[in-house]
Amino acid sequence: MKFVELFAGIGGFSLGFERAGMECVGHCEIEPYPQKVLLKHWPDVPLLPDVTKLKGDEFGTMELICGGFPCTDLSSAGKQKGIHAERSGLFDEIIRLARICRPKYIVLENVADLLTGSDQKSGERKEPEWFGYVLGRLAESGYNAEWEIIRAI
Repeated sequence: MKFVELFAGIGGFSLGFERAGMECVGHCEIEPYPQKVLLKHWPDVPLLPDVTKLKGDEFGTMELICGGFPCTDLSSAGKQKGIHAERSGLFDEIIRLARICRPKYIVLENVADLLTGSDQKSGERKEPEWFGYVLGRLAESGYNAEWEIIRAI
């Protein structure tokens, strides 16, 4: 199965998926240091820097798009500006590209706060609209969703 990794970082999805027998046909990562890591470990895989400039035909046919879109605006470690803020709002680029490329699967990664959120003033936990937005955009694009929180410790 061929896949493209968006917001690739240092290639975590690529490493796992390739070990499972899949083939990475493209990376997209804007940060310079992770780009160096990707080019060292995947010198033959095309690397493009800006997801907002992708047209959808750069990597050819793929069956899967994966990526960990920026959590900067969602994490409780940040200001929790939300899913429509500058960095985390890049989620919409995944949807735009999926609508063009029509992969069979989309695999996403993000922080648990995408599901649970919190009120920064009171510290009270609440159900945010962010996850509903993500699920809605996937459904509008013809995708079903399953999710799980995997704890780091």
